[in-house]
Amino acid sequence: MEYFDWIGCDVHKDYSVFRMFDAQRKVGPPIRIRHENGELERFLKTLPPGSHVGFEACGSWMWMARQVEDAGLVPRLGHPLEIKRRIAGSTRTDETDSAGMLILLANGTFPEVWMAPPMVRDLRGLVRTRLAIRRQESAMKNRVHGVLNQYGLKNSVEEEDDVGIHDWFSRKAQEQLQRAIEQLPPASREATRQQWMAIQDRERRLKSLELAMEARMGKLGWLRLLQTLPGVGKILGATIWVEIGEGKRFPSAQHLARYAGVVVTALGCLAVSGVTRLLIRCGCFRLLWLCSVQRNSSGWCTRWGRRVWARSGGRQREPDPALGSG
Repeated sequence: MEYFDWIGCDVHKDYSVFRMFDAQRKVGPPIRIRHENGELERFLKTLPPGSHVGFEACGSWMWMARQVEDAGLVPRLGHPLEIKRRIAGSTRTDETDSAGMLILLANGTFPEVWMAPPMVRDLRGLVRTRLAIRRQESAMKNRVHGVLNQYGLKNSVEEEDDVGIHDWFSRKAQEQLQRAIEQLPPASREATRQQWMAIQDRERRLKSLELAMEARMGKLGWLRLLQTLPGVGKILGATIWVEIGEGKRFPSAQHLARYAGVVVTALGCLAVSGVTRLLIRCGCFRLLWLCSVQRNSSGWCTRWGRRVWARSGGRQREPDPALGSG
């Protein structure tokens, strides 16, 4: 590539600072572009087609990646912590950050991270929203259980009906739950009733999201292969697919397990290593959770991870421990 095909960009919420090489092959002056009135779109279209634009994985990186792709350029997403370590100097400004990323791109040391395709980035919204709503619903259910336990109403209802209720929020147990709520004191009764109504509303929204997920991802080949794994259905398979992407970007199943933050010890437990903590901090806790719910023996990492890797497009070849995950 030519020297003018590299562009460093420091992205902010309202503006971005670009740096590129000039005719003397030196770092040119900073160019500050605001994100309003189409100014950014017009500037990106003036850049040479196919140029590589490097920027950090900040909060608005998905929007910037879409703008760069629409302009016919190549987005390069970088790891923020590694970029900070590799840029020389203790003083950090917008100009120095964009110039540093430009130099890292040019000399081939830019710490690039994998960026999902636009379709996968869009589908992640459905899966992650469902996970967020499910967590809210579980928290409300725990509150309802706690209130009923505080007043000893769960045991009294079960003894009266002489039946064992395993799920108090199922259709079969709705009558018993409503009767228990009516026995609460006035303030607690109103608060618990509102939480129950909120749980029912979230359940309807979850059904709507699951139908949308099935309509958009139910026919995908990789997803259908993932569902052949034991314990993997439509929801879990879709979550694995959008979080991992294509398995061929990993040299082996072991690299996929390392990317997910799973480390199997001699006891077969899930060790919380430095890599795991870093993944959680960077937002990859979903992969860690997906792997932990499927772990059932000391050989899980090799067995289940190999199956996921193979069904998501991984190449069958001998693993090389010296290689890092792609």
